[in-house]
Amino acid sequence: MARMDEHSGASEEKVSGNMRVNEDTGNSMEALVSGMEQEAQQEADKVIAGAQKEAERKILYTEQQVESILNEAAKRAEAQAEKIRQQALSGVAVEAKRRSMNIQEDMHREVLHRAVSKLEMLADTDGYREVLSGYIVEAAVGLDVSAARVNASEHERSMITRELLVEAEKRVKKVTGKNVRLTLSGEPPLRKQGVVLTSEDNRTAYDNRIDTRLIRKSEEIRQYIHERLFGD
Repeated sequence: MARMDEHSGASEEKVSGNMRVNEDTGNSMEALVSGMEQEAQQEADKVIAGAQKEAERKILYTEQQVESILNEAAKRAEAQAEKIRQQALSGVAVEAKRRSMNIQEDMHREVLHRAVSKLEMLADTDGYREVLSGYIVEAAVGLDVSAARVNASEHERSMITRELLVEAEKRVKKVTGKNVRLTLSGEPPLRKQGVVLTSEDNRTAYDNRIDTRLIRKSEEIRQYIHERLFGD
């Protein structure tokens, strides 16, 4: 009986030892698995964190790109708008200048027309004889010859007497200090108002008709109109 008990005790001890070994092994395996899970989780967290940073970086880059594109578009739009504005202003300025020039030309023609009409009416007045004498004196001074023939329109020729020519000669002498001999031309009367003086040798002449006088004063008239319109 004693031997059976000993044998039985030894068997129980062996079983108990095996159970402790199995238990320790199980605990070690669990710890290993737990450690691996923690490492995997940490690695996953790192990957996720890295992915988030990369995503944030890409989002920031994208936002910067979008902002850059928007700024560039805004600059282009502003430049285009300024170009359009300048073109519009330029167009307005050109149109204003064109209209201003048209107005000045219209006024210039109107002034010339009124001047001619007024001088034509003046030819029928008693005071026109003095005006006609002034035309002759002006032409004689400009021609600057010792003798000249005077021609005018038919109506004006009827006013050019020898007395008027002598008065004109005296006025020329007073202005230039030179003597001049003036005679009525034998040529056909002029078709327009005013006078033309021709040298005796027909080489030179001085056209002092109304139309020609106004042409000579054209620039002066234009300047006068411009000053009246713009005050400069």
